[in-house]
Amino acid sequence: MPKWIERMVEYEQGRSPILVVAPHEGTEVVKVEGGPVVVGERGSGELARLAARHVGGSYIAVHVPRFRADFARAPELLGEGAKFRFNVLGERHEFTGHKDTAYLRIMEEFHGLIEKFNPDFLLDFHKMLGRETDIRLGFGRDRRYVGGSGRALDFRDQVVRDLKIRGHDLKIMVSKRALTGESEYILNRHHEGRLAALVEFSSSRGFDMDEGRISAGYREAAKVIAEQALRFLREE
Repeated sequence: MPKWIERMVEYEQGRSPILVVAPHEGTEVVKVEGGPVVVGERGSGELARLAARHVGGSYIAVHVPRFRADFARAPELLGEGAKFRFNVLGERHEFTGHKDTAYLRIMEEFHGLIEKFNPDFLLDFHKMLGRETDIRLGFGRDRRYVGGSGRALDFRDQVVRDLKIRGHDLKIMVSKRALTGESEYILNRHHEGRLAALVEFSSSRGFDMDEGRISAGYREAAKVIAEQALRFLREE
């Protein structure tokens, strides 16, 4: 059974050296022209839980909306505010979040959990905009989080092959510029001494959160990515 930090951060420690985090599972209703809209990355936490349990690993899913505190940003900047953009009803809207200092202690506990679990491979699950690609994998500048471009492409290619064997043909890319994970605070803070990857699932292709559904392909992809992370560790 998962544990909680004040019903805001859900976590579970496993036996294998894989940790999957989902810092943006939390959602909030915002008012835009056209009516209220739920904004957030709902479903990323469910995929993190599924992936971690599949390989006996650990997971942490944050249910705090990033309007209040963005757990993928530095805790010491909490309260200063951070601007981010969302595509809502086909239009781009800018919001300011990461401004409620009441969440500082919980943010610090979140980062403490990552170090306590001490994973050998850290996976950071998010949802992205865009319809052209199902999943983008970010391994930092020069793919340094996994030891270079060759290993990054091997990781992607094995995930694609395993998914095809299981009947799912997904388009998966290794990021070159945007969404590399280089600017992701969680990976920057915790990647030293371990392997790591940013995993971005397309919010437009595999989710229907109005119906509470995530596609079978995306569910399988989350598990396969965790399998590949474990395989990478065994091959080191």
